[in-house]
Amino acid sequence: MVIRGILYKTPMKVRSCCYDCLRKLAEKTVSLSGGNSELISACYRTIDECWDKKNTPAFIANKLLASIREVTGVYDPYASIKSQEFVKAKKTKELLRMKLPQSLEEVLKISALGNTVDFFTSIAYDADDFMFFCNMEKVEEEIHNKGNDVLILGDNIGDFLFDIDLIEYLHRRGKRVLYAVKEHPVQNDLSLLDVERFALTKYFHNIISTGTREVGIRKEEM
Repeated sequence: MVIRGILYKTPMKVRSCCYDCLRKLAEKTVSLSGGNSELISACYRTIDECWDKKNTPAFIANKLLASIREVTGVYDPYASIKSQEFVKAKKTKELLRMKLPQSLEEVLKISALGNTVDFFTSIAYDADDFMFFCNMEKVEEEIHNKGNDVLILGDNIGDFLFDIDLIEYLHRRGKRVLYAVKEHPVQNDLSLLDVERFALTKYFHNIISTGTREVGIRKEEM
């Protein structure tokens, strides 16, 4: 059983809205890496070239991040942002846990809320302005009928903290949970370096590596 994993029959295609997001990604990463306007211009050219070839958003993002890392030599440009997110997520998570019962629906809500924040937005979790839709019967059926092994594909540091209640719930249901994070830093994704930096094994010990430093996870690597 895989959680937060969507496998597409065909690669995700670029949409018009992706163009501005990719430019913002380039600008943010160059800024955090101490790059200059020339590097930003080079990133814009890369986006345009890849866009014309109809490459996927993940492919373009990974190409940008790799080129910025190669030019600047900065290994983990989002380290400071991840630290801010960790502090904010930890405080918010504790408040939510005291308010909500630990039913399957509620732990899924908490997990989903953790996925509402990324580096393109301000770091804020708004439980009051959050809408949750889920086929609970289908999820319950999956948990009951599938095997005992559950793989959760980690995203960012906030996601991890908000996933803890779900992990504990699955443990109570007799499941063996594995939590996969990136091998090396990429964007603001959770990596093994962050696991050590924030001592995350004190929250959950069974954390494994995807073996990659790329945005997204390729189907053939699952």
